[in-house]
Amino acid sequence: MRSPWTLPAQLSREQSCVSSTCTSTLSSHSRRSLQIQVLAGVLREPRCSGGIVVGDFNAISPEDHALLDKHESVDAWVALHGRTGSAGAIWGVNVELRDGLKLGRLDKVAILGLKAEDMQVL
Repeated sequence: MRSPWTLPAQLSREQSCVSSTCTSTLSSHSRRSLQIQVLAGVLREPRCSGGIVVGDFNAISPEDHALLDKHESVDAWVALHGRTGSAGAIWGVNVELRDGLKLGRLDKVAILGLKAEDMQVL
């Protein structure tokens, strides 16, 4: 799916694009999926040779964590460190979690056409 937006005319040659995001928290998984689809579409615009989208993806469920794969983008943390374990968790760290909640990595660095070389939690 192409994005509903076009890149500015001053992008006369292919360039990488950069964006930040905060996907919907109170809406459904389908809304977050659509938002990721649009962002991935922007990175595929004709004069954009890929890029990076960084921010709060509100990746709460396993389905949310699979959205980047679904839309053919790469989760930079996963590319460098794998999917298992709580390494990289940024939510629920150093607090008491209740109601079955677990440490999570809600924020993401999504890349397309780029290669992650290093990433650490500060």
